[in-house]
Amino acid sequence: LAVTRDGRTIVSSVDVDGDLAFVDPIRETVDAVLAFGEDAVFGGVAIHPHGQVAYVARTHADGAGTVEVVDLRSRTVVDTIFVGREPRSLAIKDDG
Repeated sequence: LAVTRDGRTIVSSVDVDGDLAFVDPIRETVDAVLAFGEDAVFGGVAIHPHGQVAYVARTHADGAGTVEVVDLRSRTVVDTIFVGREPRSLAIKDDG
């Protein structure tokens, strides 16, 4: 679970479905869902300080780990970073 600095978007993993939900906390609605599929388990979500992308750690069935870079405007994966085995969490410094 991660929240943009302006508080307008919550990004949350939905492990049961393998989805990533984009929630509007003001309207209390799910604005969009990005389906990743059930082949991986989420390890954490972090939002870059500039608020344009989220990073999503995932462990795949074979143990391989990736961090998906998700554009918060388009709600699409724009890059995949291979990080080794079983990433558990993410942290980003304030200066990015």
